[in-house]
Amino acid sequence: MVKLEVYKNNSEIPTHINWQIVDFLRIVWPDGFQGENRLRNWASNEKYHPVIFSLVEKDVLVSHVAVVWKNITHNNIAYKVYSLSGLFTYPQFRKRGFGRQILKAAKKYMLEQDGDIIMIHSRLSGFYEKEGFEPMSEVVTLIGNPESPEKYKETAFIIFLSEKGKSGRKDFELTPFYFGKSMW
Repeated sequence: MVKLEVYKNNSEIPTHINWQIVDFLRIVWPDGFQGENRLRNWASNEKYHPVIFSLVEKDVLVSHVAVVWKNITHNNIAYKVYSLSGLFTYPQFRKRGFGRQILKAAKKYMLEQDGDIIMIHSRLSGFYEKEGFEPMSEVVTLIGNPESPEKYKETAFIIFLSEKGKSGRKDFELTPFYFGKSMW
């Protein structure tokens, strides 16, 4: 039977589950394993305060996502932004609703927090919308060197949570914002 496990940081993840997460991430998102991170053995960067959601059957990882957050400033207003990092389901378990199940659990957690915005960047169309995320292709996210940032190529899917977040919606729609040197 598949069960949901929630870990409040990397150190709580059982070693055998951690390696399944890290190995999948290394194959699918190799950019996160370059340079000083080439021998990375952690699931999520602790500076983003990860809470890790895993669907597990016996000792086998079925699906995973980390909820992360950071503060960003846009048009001189500070926002606490939540997101998802490393959402995946192992191929042999796909098309059985596990991705949606773990997304719902992570979304529920984020809605219970004190954030202003939930912002996910993805190329997937349809998946996040079914859970209430609004695709906002007009939002321009900049990453990289702050002096010459590049436009991030994935679409922003956003839920504006707080009154501050909701009132800042137009700013995000009309003015590019700098996210940081890299995504999560």
